Amino acid sequence: MIRVRLPAKTIPPEFLAAAKLELREVLAHFRNPKTRNRPFTFEAYQNKKLKAQLDGVFHGKCAYCEWRYEGGSYFEVEHYRPKSHYYWLAAEWSNLLPACKRCNNGKRTKFPLADPRKQARRKGEERREKPLLLNPCNPKLNPQDHLLFDTDDGAIKPALHRRAQPSKIGETSIAIYRLSRSGLSLDRKMWAIRVKDKIQIRRLVELGGNAAAKKEAYQGLRHLLEPHQPFRALTIQILRENGFGRQLT
Repeated sequence: MIRVRLPAKTIPPEFLAAAKLELREVLAHFRNPKTRNRPFTFEAYQNKKLKAQLDGVFHGKCAYCEWRYEGGSYFEVEHYRPKSHYYWLAAEWSNLLPACKRCNNGKRTKFPLADPRKQARRKGEERREKPLLLNPCNPKLNPQDHLLFDTDDGAIKPALHRRAQPSKIGETSIAIYRLSRSGLSLDRKMWAIRVKDKIQIRRLVELGGNAAAKKEAYQGLRHLLEPHQPFRALTIQILRENGFGRQLT
């Protein structure tokens, strides 16, 4: 998972109009004692322009695992705070993320909090919550501060914080989003091998290559960091562990 900025100025107008109308309807529905226990059909978040925009912002990748959902696969519009409880956020731009089916199936309606007693019951109360799940669009929490990778086998683990204790947020996010599933770990392992090969080529060229070869090797590494590439968080970790630091990242 890597931090992504949601551009507020590019929200599709068609989605905003549908979201505004639906919010009025959903608030009236759940405030009315006669209807509050009946199911409500949420539709605004399925807006095609919204889905296209989310796909573009995240460069065709799952917001949680950074896997590219192409080649006949697809993504689902995921509610960070589940709409089954946070009905007033069902069509809130900042609550919507593109997720691959595997991550979304793992999360479903789960939303663990540091203090469950502070769970919001109505619009606005969510500000008092302290979620235990990472949101790549939260500017106050950098996923890279809570998640680390084993660059040999592709495994993921929580980062260690004070007194060598694993990050509770990282630990919970790995479990809920199922970020340690075997297929995903294998994909990360194969990607790590590719990154390390590029690093080795760069080092060999530095020892005896000409200017053109050095430039090509440098661009080869830069290419792996482009936004559309999978597992950018893993790539950045490998580069930093190999002494590149801010040179590339």
